[in-house]
Amino acid sequence: MSAWRQHSNMEDAVLTVVELGNDVADVYAWVDANTRGGALESDSAGVSERLLPQLHVLSQELSATLQQQLESFPSFDTHVQLLAIKAQGLLLNLQNVTDATSPIPDGTDASPTTSTSVANPSLILLHEAKQHMQACIHALEESAAWTQHSRLVAQIVSDSVASAAVSPTLLPSLVMHLTALNKSLRILAPMPGAPDRQATMTRLQGQVESLVLPALVEQLEQPRGVDVDKVGEFVAIFDCLGRPDVVRQRFASARPAPIHRLWLSMQTGPMPLNLGDFYADVEAFLAREWRTISQVFGPEAAPNVWLALLEATLQPCTLSAFVHLDTLSPWFSLSCQFAHTLLTNYGGVSDSISSIMAPAILRVVFAPYWPLFKSYTETETRHVLAPQLRDVVPTVVDADFAAQLEEAATLLWSAAEARMSFGFSFAHGGLLPGTVAAITTTIQAFEAALVALKRDLEQKLLRTSGNLTSHAMDWEAFHIALHLVKTTGLLLTQAEAFQTQLLCDSVLGPIHAMLRPLPSLEIWIQPEATDALPSFNTLPQEYMTAVADILLSLLPQLELFAATTGLAHAVAASRNVHLLSHAAWAKVATALRVDIPSDLSDLTQESFVDRWTMVFASGAMAILAGQVFQIPRFSKSGAAQLACDLSYLQNVCLALGVPLHPALHHLHHKMLGQDACDATACTLTDARVRDHLNGLLSVT
Repeated sequence: MSAWRQHSNMEDAVLTVVELGNDVADVYAWVDANTRGGALESDSAGVSERLLPQLHVLSQELSATLQQQLESFPSFDTHVQLLAIKAQGLLLNLQNVTDATSPIPDGTDASPTTSTSVANPSLILLHEAKQHMQACIHALEESAAWTQHSRLVAQIVSDSVASAAVSPTLLPSLVMHLTALNKSLRILAPMPGAPDRQATMTRLQGQVESLVLPALVEQLEQPRGVDVDKVGEFVAIFDCLGRPDVVRQRFASARPAPIHRLWLSMQTGPMPLNLGDFYADVEAFLAREWRTISQVFGPEAAPNVWLALLEATLQPCTLSAFVHLDTLSPWFSLSCQFAHTLLTNYGGVSDSISSIMAPAILRVVFAPYWPLFKSYTETETRHVLAPQLRDVVPTVVDADFAAQLEEAATLLWSAAEARMSFGFSFAHGGLLPGTVAAITTTIQAFEAALVALKRDLEQKLLRTSGNLTSHAMDWEAFHIALHLVKTTGLLLTQAEAFQTQLLCDSVLGPIHAMLRPLPSLEIWIQPEATDALPSFNTLPQEYMTAVADILLSLLPQLELFAATTGLAHAVAASRNVHLLSHAAWAKVATALRVDIPSDLSDLTQESFVDRWTMVFASGAMAILAGQVFQIPRFSKSGAAQLACDLSYLQNVCLALGVPLHPALHHLHHKMLGQDACDATACTLTDARVRDHLNGLLSVT
């Protein structure tokens, strides 16, 4: 009974050890837990009875495992050594193959000089033979593919020619066969028969193009839009033919047909042409076609295709034939709006060609105006100024000659001022040089017409040379000469005023263009950032630095002109230039409904350079005041920014020797928060004017 119990305990012990698995640490933990002093003292007999069978089984298993490992270790070591020897030999063979097949570096000897390159020539020859065999197999496969696909393409072409049309279902198979032909042609290029294969490919390409081109044109001429999938198949075919530009060119030439028909109907309709509606139709057409182009040609090629479409759409529309001086200004404004829309919608569609997208759009849209711009001086003289001069210049000398001359001079300068105003306003002075040249030509023609009447005038006044000794007074001749003196003075005064105004506007015109958007800037009402650190480095804005650059650049140019021989005539013609400053501030006073003097003293004692510098600076300050007082309200940060701009302008004026105008000085104090701006703190001494200007300003 005792033996049976011991055997049963042995089986339980074996099961227990097996259950432990490979985690030997659990065995030691079990032994440690069962051999502690406390456990042995409490039940010494029971623990010993259970512990001895377990330890016996564990000892046997450990002994068997160690014996097995010791017996297998020599064979394992031998196996590792043999594997290392074989790996070393394989490494040498691979190195030989690599050295034999690698390209020879430039400047080295091609002969085998090392032992590794000829260590195993049989292996190298075998490797080369294998490569040649694979190349031959590949060439045979491609040759068979070439024969098969060329035969299928020729069959498709012949069947389509017989049926007088290409089936749409054959287009995908054509793409597949042509792609395979191009691949085989490229692989078989170094093989014999390459010229014949190239000739066959060229013949097939010509036949395929002649076959599918009419179907492409028919598809592109669909008035309600093209089938994107079908056109995409045509694109794939012509890509395989090596002529991808064919589809792009055909697309650009065929799609604008509805716009061209619209233009022809407008030409035969009532005049003038409704250019605004025409641009609206073109814009809708381009937007619709852009979606099609993006789907057919992809995002990379779409911008170039769209530019070609834009040029093909507008170029046949002979807009330049209808552009003349009467329609120039309104039509140019419509063209600017149209170009702005195109630039906004399509100018940045692709980063790769964004640098050429905008210039290309502007070139196409404004191309109709260039013929007029290039011949603007001649057109302005012949069609505007010359007819007016021809109608008013007297041709005979009679009793009314002086009155006619005065009327002609008045009309001439009125027309010149009107054309100068147009030259300044159109495209920010883009036509100003041509306008000045046309006016100069007209004045020269007026002078020549008067010189031609000199002999007749002398005969009218002197009658005969005997009248010089006659005692009888010819009062008629006296009154004619008196009227001529008055007319000549008027003519010279008008010419002087026109020239000085022209000089002033040539500087103040660009300044006015820079300051025109001033009231609509968002910086004046921008709130202060509550979570940001305070800023102590407020800088003047770009508009102020641009105006300052113009004013500071005037001084050296005026000084350079003052050193020329024509200074005396320029000084004589500039004696009343202060009136220009008065006129500029008078416009500001009228707009603000308050009397604001120009604050320019008599300039007759000043030099030519100082005189014009003060006039230009005062005119710039007048323009600035007129724009600033149109700003409805200022935030605190906006007021601080304007105060910084005015401080910068004040420094520039001090550098030019011109004081800041009292109105701007008061505005500067107001923006700085100095509400108590009295006569001691501000040069604007008129309290009524200060109160009126304060009412125009609102700082919140």
